[in-house]
Amino acid sequence: MREVWQGNFSSPIDDALKKGARVLDVGSGTGTWICEMAADYQKSEYIGIDILKLHPNIKPFNVQFIQHNILKGLPFEDNSFDYVHAQMLIFDITSSDWENIVYKECCRVLKPGGWLEITDLDTTCYNPGPLMSQFNTSGK
Repeated sequence: MREVWQGNFSSPIDDALKKGARVLDVGSGTGTWICEMAADYQKSEYIGIDILKLHPNIKPFNVQFIQHNILKGLPFEDNSFDYVHAQMLIFDITSSDWENIVYKECCRVLKPGGWLEITDLDTTCYNPGPLMSQFNTSGK
């Protein structure tokens, strides 16, 4: 994604990050995205959550990692973040959980006027041939 956007995000938040924003990364994984952001925008504060403890032990001063399962709700007050980011969670969260939990929780902790950015894969196969059509219907 960094190569596609020539950066780590597509939302119009550059100015807010330069001034100092509060950022939540849902499903932070190894912490690469959040550590790159923290290096690029040092006035901002970053919190990454993930169900697994995959993040680095050595991290930038403005980064905090929390081991937490988003499906149990987010451990933050309403209107806490200027920017909420989630990336590549398509295989980790069901459609039902996105609709019933994740979207609601991300919006709950987002400040009015803040940005929610979700970057994921589209698994829909467009214009499939006969073999792909067969493959797509075999799992249903």
